[in-house]
Amino acid sequence: MKLARTAWLIVVCITASSLFLTHLAHANEPYVGKYELLNSPQATNNPDKVEVLEFFWYGCPHCYYLDKNLEPWLKTKPDYVEFK
Repeated sequence: MKLARTAWLIVVCITASSLFLTHLAHANEPYVGKYELLNSPQATNNPDKVEVLEFFWYGCPHCYYLDKNLEPWLKTKPDYVEFK
């Protein structure tokens, strides 16, 4: 019985530690120019502008790291880009 309890505790600890380390999985630098053109682009409110839509979750570490890079980009974004 003690061996089963120890094995269960090890599994719980490994699972918990893997969840806490997911914030380290973000890329350090963005890959500039690495994208694919879509054959049928998504319709936007203004066809003359590029729409950038922000989706986030307060508990997501990736969203947290993106936010510090997003603020400077918003100050320098081109006029043809609409951020929502």
